[in-house]
Amino acid sequence: MDDNINTFDNGDPGPSDRSWARAEYKKSKRNSGKAKDGRAKKARLLKKEICASLGLPLDTELHFIVRTKDTPHADGLVGTVPLADDATFEYYFRISSPGINVVVDKDTDEVVFIALLTPWDTMDPNLMRQSGFIFRHFYEDSQLHDKVSSNGAHKQGGGVMYAIGWRPGTVRGITFGVYHQGANVSDEEWQAVRRRDIGVHRIFSERFYGLAPHLFNDVQLQLASARLPVLGSAYQPTSATYQPVSRKERLRYDRKIMREARSAFKGSDIESDGEWCPDNWLFTSNLTFTLDNFFNAAHRDGDLSDWTYGMWAGCTMDGQIITDGSFQSRDGFFYMADYKVLVDFAHLDGLAEIVWAGRHHVHGTVSGQFAPGQTRYGSSCQLSRRLNERVQLYHRTLKEGLKEKMFTDTYASL
Repeated sequence: MDDNINTFDNGDPGPSDRSWARAEYKKSKRNSGKAKDGRAKKARLLKKEICASLGLPLDTELHFIVRTKDTPHADGLVGTVPLADDATFEYYFRISSPGINVVVDKDTDEVVFIALLTPWDTMDPNLMRQSGFIFRHFYEDSQLHDKVSSNGAHKQGGGVMYAIGWRPGTVRGITFGVYHQGANVSDEEWQAVRRRDIGVHRIFSERFYGLAPHLFNDVQLQLASARLPVLGSAYQPTSATYQPVSRKERLRYDRKIMREARSAFKGSDIESDGEWCPDNWLFTSNLTFTLDNFFNAAHRDGDLSDWTYGMWAGCTMDGQIITDGSFQSRDGFFYMADYKVLVDFAHLDGLAEIVWAGRHHVHGTVSGQFAPGQTRYGSSCQLSRRLNERVQLYHRTLKEGLKEKMFTDTYASL
């Protein structure tokens, strides 16, 4: 032992010479600081890249969740109907933090999933009013026609699903049309609800755009390039549907301008809610919504659109959002198996908005348990591949000069 260094019984340097210990401490602190600086720099670069890819301002507050893709796990789950207590979900990351949660692929740094959770007690009053309008509209629509019975993933699950908007035709000689009222529903009742479809569509457009502008633009371009019909609007078969806003114009039309435009309609009749949104900001052909303890099998969508947007909220059975803290639920969530993440609805007293790549990633909904008279409404907007095939058939028919009527905007109910 070096006689110049005193030691305690444990072999540490004694108090007569602390220079060695101080030097080691400073070295360790410098290395720690460099590591922290490196991580912070990497986080800043990642945020800059993600904001640019989504079209969001750099000062947007985001919660990053970096995950490794597990395709074998996802493939193994397809076609199964997992329950909330399934052991597979023990290893999933549970998203429950308010704000914008962005799931990023660890290897590619690409955004693969977005969830915006907004509690009722911190929500902008206008968004709360819009939420109430949307889910009440869903209930009113559900009273006027039959539920969807042809969705493959839902056939293995439970609860109910309804659809609004355009769909492939089911009547011989008609390629596509819109959903129609039930046999005992008058035209007046039906049209009173249908007039509000465009308002719902505009609100969905605003919310999707605000969450991921470039992803919204990608879906809108798919809609326009395929000449698909627009939810809530009549179809003009002999001309282009509309020209979408260019990306350059969209960058100029920023969120500040959107807020100013929306404020002009503040306090207007709730049936016209969303009318600030110009027609060339619409993005989907149809919308599905679910309720009554809905759940389904793990699946990939067979749709045309690369990205899907949807909303979820706790409501009474008749579509009234429950904002007073009395909503009670357990276990319900939406999951994406490829990256083992789930949105934990049970710990949210508010609105959930999700953007996911339904065509590319395995996903599903797990039902929860609710207090009597309560349920969770969910929704999603997509571009149907089958509808696209029928629309292209219709336009080929027009091009070939055939006279047979191949299109109508109303026909028999489901």
